[in-house]
Amino acid sequence: FTASADAEKLDVVIAKFKDYCTPRKDVVHERFLFWRLSQQPGESIDTFVTTLRLRAASCEFGNQSESMIRDRIVLGCPDRQLQERLLRESDLTL
Repeated sequence: FTASADAEKLDVVIAKFKDYCTPRKDVVHERFLFWRLSQQPGESIDTFVTTLRLRAASCEFGNQSESMIRDRIVLGCPDRQLQERLLRESDLTL
């Protein structure tokens, strides 16, 4: 506390408690985990996209989130023929 009186103020104590308990977010690490994701054998595309959306939420991609998810789907596709077909699409959207 910066002043001894701050220890008596509930809002200051709660803010300090939240700062102490809330883990720091490492954007680089979150993006590292996002870019390592690949669709697992037997995993549906819906499940994979949901996993990507959840992981992207902590990556701070901003308005690029949809395109990053789309790119990760193409890169993480285990079927090479499907991946090639997706890469041939000129206006591929999520």
